[in-house]
Amino acid sequence: MSIETIATRPPNHGDNTVDGLLGRSDSRVRKRYTPFKKWLKKMEAEEAGVWSAKETTAADVMGATAHRHREEEVQRDNPGFNRSASIAKAIEAEKVAIEIDADQGRELSAIQLIKHVVAEHYSNMTRYLAGHKTGPGLEFIGSAVYSADIDDPLGARAARMATLADRQERREIANNSYRSKEVYENALLRQLDARAASANVELHGLYGDRRGPSFSLPTATFRAQPAPHAGHVFSIIPDVEALACRYWHDEIAADIRARVAEEYASIPPEHILDADERRKLLRSLDAEILELQREIADLTWIAIEEGHNVDFPADLPARAILGIA
Repeated sequence: MSIETIATRPPNHGDNTVDGLLGRSDSRVRKRYTPFKKWLKKMEAEEAGVWSAKETTAADVMGATAHRHREEEVQRDNPGFNRSASIAKAIEAEKVAIEIDADQGRELSAIQLIKHVVAEHYSNMTRYLAGHKTGPGLEFIGSAVYSADIDDPLGARAARMATLADRQERREIANNSYRSKEVYENALLRQLDARAASANVELHGLYGDRRGPSFSLPTATFRAQPAPHAGHVFSIIPDVEALACRYWHDEIAADIRARVAEEYASIPPEHILDADERRKLLRSLDAEILELQREIADLTWIAIEEGHNVDFPADLPARAILGIA
């Protein structure tokens, strides 16, 4: 084997599979990954069980409804007999069957929702691990969960989730913030100057040209289709916009400044950031959001270990749940 081949060959970290990566990673990473597959199978079994029960209940509803119809039909055919008690009993049986069916429907929806979240988390974690399967083992990173949080993991988790929602809202505002008034105004004025600069009058008939002296205005070309199936027609007309930008430059510039001032007067100052401010704020918020997500994941694990019936929020990233960088 040549020296060049050895130098360029990627380092061999062992079995390049997800299981191989977990084997050379901190054992706590595997401990967090493995339960999701078991939970998913459990949810699938519960879903199948409720589906089976619901099919039986649906048949019971149909039977109860059919029995009520028969009782009512017998009453109509035999008006001399009083079957109100039988009809009332049939109506009550139908009502109970419908309520059971509705309860099972709600139970099934709840199971399917949780199963979907578990499946998404399992898929995201598997995809994340698969993307790192050729690399070195993964290091486990614990979050800043304090003793007071451990005493009340559900309360601490709820508080962290409220803070996370606030930070995510702030990030959305920062990401969609307005650029500064000066930057926006200067960009518009530069466009005005560029359009004005294109409005040059061209002279003809110089240097012995056989044509008589003349001039032409700047033109613009646009495509039109005067009639169906007639093809496209390209028309050339004077560039009125460029001419206006040149000969009414100051008036248009003043109007731009006035309109910009009017628009920015109604924008809250905290929604206005320049590019550097936006970049720094987003970086800071992203770091805080990831740490909060790590804490929420750790508190959820603690609550599960204590026997609480709690699920991981749907928007937690894979690395927060796994506890890795």
